[in-house]
Amino acid sequence: MKKWKKMKNWISISIISIAVLTPCVLGVSVVSEFPICTNGYIDYFPAEYIGIYGKIVVWYDNRNGNDDIYGYDLSTSTEFPICTLGSNQRDPAIYGNIVVWTDNRNGNSDIYGYDLSTSTEFPICTQGNDQYLPAIYGNTVIWNDRRNAGWGDIYGYNLSTSTEFPICTQGSCLFSPAIYGNLVAWEDNRNGNRDIYGYNLSTSTEFPICTLGGEQCGPAVYCDTVVWFDYRNGNPDIYGCNLATSAEFPICIAVPSQLFPTIYGNIVVWQDNRNGNDDIYGYDLSTSTEFPVCTVQEQSTYPSIYGNIVVWQDNRNGQPDMYGAELGGLTPSLCLPKQNPDLENRDTNKLMRSLASYRISEAQSILEEMQKTCTELKNENDPLYSACCADQLDEATEYIEMAEKFFMGGNYIAANYWAIKALDLLQEIKECCQE
Repeated sequence: MKKWKKMKNWISISIISIAVLTPCVLGVSVVSEFPICTNGYIDYFPAEYIGIYGKIVVWYDNRNGNDDIYGYDLSTSTEFPICTLGSNQRDPAIYGNIVVWTDNRNGNSDIYGYDLSTSTEFPICTQGNDQYLPAIYGNTVIWNDRRNAGWGDIYGYNLSTSTEFPICTQGSCLFSPAIYGNLVAWEDNRNGNRDIYGYNLSTSTEFPICTLGGEQCGPAVYCDTVVWFDYRNGNPDIYGCNLATSAEFPICIAVPSQLFPTIYGNIVVWQDNRNGNDDIYGYDLSTSTEFPVCTVQEQSTYPSIYGNIVVWQDNRNGQPDMYGAELGGLTPSLCLPKQNPDLENRDTNKLMRSLASYRISEAQSILEEMQKTCTELKNENDPLYSACCADQLDEATEYIEMAEKFFMGGNYIAANYWAIKALDLLQEIKECCQE
């Protein structure tokens, strides 16, 4: 009897211990919310006109009587001007140190850029007629272009080679070009209504993404996933497509409307009117779970996301301001390239073990080196810290952790992939710090 009591107590303690030690999966939630700009001059703009990369947020507002480009450093809570000429500057986008926007200084809309690390402005496209709505990824800038007849075309520019190139010259490429890696997507009117088309920069191949009846608008891209808002059901809903599998899927079809989706990693966020006013909602693609981001009584519109930070336009103060939120409970994105079936066999996976191990070790070594460099930059109040280190080091660390996780699980192909991503990003950080 005493022995049973002891065993009963041990079982109870074990169950309690398991309950304490087992992680509780709560899903994505808002950790904190914060104001970014509350001067009341934020212009009403769709999501692609609020840019965020790392710790830098960019937008345009009319505090000076015309539209100008401003930025905000989340790591220092500091606002700064980017372009405040007397003409209108709108539609900013950012990647790394480079901010691009639509500029009216020459009497028509052109594309200009600004390097935050050198405080240098430069023209990108000043052709006749209008160029507008730029987007940027890496060294590639894309935009809508009216130099030819029709509704408009899509052009691109390589910053590293100073080379311009056409992407879509159908005369039907309407609005909202988006880019991630080699993938470009946009709204297209060639079929008499708005559809979503795509283009692979590495193969110079155009392809349809969604050409259903009704309107498909406002694409956003991350890795192989494209999301947009879709009128197939009579009111705007959020849909997505995984280009690696050609699988289309609904994300939110609540009544009455969902608009302006953006995506980063596994998270899609959008503007949502289900509560009678515009709120911000999100969806975790990895868990198929929806969650609220901001549901204040006043209008919250036009969200954008990078990493675990969501920013949006907010009218809670009776004026258009900008707020942000930090998300918790995120899972790293398994943004793996489409693999050749031959790479999926066990023999090939085993062959990758030593290579993955070497690359993980190399990434860890470079990470330690860059952590020291970035600490020195931070202690010296060097602006390169914000431009090169603040968010990028965390991202590189995540990549290495993913590589280690897959390596421990025996998936050496995936481990090698994440180690390469870490090495590429760390090399970018290293080059940025040496500028």
